[in-house]
Amino acid sequence: MDTAATGIDCWIPPRRVRDGASSHHRGFCRRIAGRGVEVPRGRWPCRWAASLLVTAALACASGPADAGAWLFEPGDGVVIVTSAFTGSANAYDADGRLQPIPEYRKFELRAHIEYGFTPWLTGIVKSEGRLEVQDLDVRTAGVDGIGARVRLKETDRAVLAAQVIGYTPGLDRNGAWIESEPAALDARVLFGRGFTAFGRHAFFDVQGAYRFSAGGTDDEVHVDLTLGFRPVERWLLLAQSFSTISVGAEEPYRYHKIQASAVCRVYKGFSLQVGATGTVGGVSALQERGAFAAIWYEF
Repeated sequence: MDTAATGIDCWIPPRRVRDGASSHHRGFCRRIAGRGVEVPRGRWPCRWAASLLVTAALACASGPADAGAWLFEPGDGVVIVTSAFTGSANAYDADGRLQPIPEYRKFELRAHIEYGFTPWLTGIVKSEGRLEVQDLDVRTAGVDGIGARVRLKETDRAVLAAQVIGYTPGLDRNGAWIESEPAALDARVLFGRGFTAFGRHAFFDVQGAYRFSAGGTDDEVHVDLTLGFRPVERWLLLAQSFSTISVGAEEPYRYHKIQASAVCRVYKGFSLQVGATGTVGGVSALQERGAFAAIWYEF
């Protein structure tokens, strides 16, 4: 979006960032079980509406899944760098009951890039590295993904889109494939809508996805929800939930995470997000708790 042409002081607070699918869960859970948006044409003031909907386009990425429903204008885009630290001393067993486990810790560093090619097509590239520690077992892994989001339908305040991202197999520090992290294809439908609450601007984003894994034994269904509220112009508050359900796994698993964060514009084109995340329920899954921070640059 050309902010100079529109006179809009737009900025990009963070969206949801992928949590490494749930591939890092599979290896540990098996052990457990074995036991760019256009300026809207509606009634909202232009400055508020454009800023909010660009916010909505990306705010949904500050957690485990992928992009929000809105797209970038041609030539516009964003670069996001996120670091996260989580840990767990408990895990949900095959009956959904919490059981103590050896302390598990995870550090993640993620990069996410989006670029608008046309008004209806936004390209996506992402990369992730992580370090996991449990007992004396130290593991490193990396995953890369590339894909695109296509706009299907747009109104003054809402947008419907489809997105496909292909992920490489997980690789360890020696460059070997990680068996529990096969190549995957994530296909999802996204719907976002802006609205007014308590006299302030807000939005929600709903995503449903099916993740196909190589071999077809580790497919997943994802349901991701985001609610954003702007109490003042520079600040955005986010409440999010992310649900993952295995399909066809030899040892079924599922888990549900919630996340809360605050986003602040710190300089032209730059925004900072900080938040907390945690697992609130699951089967054959870790009960993770942690915090994250993200820096975004819009161009």
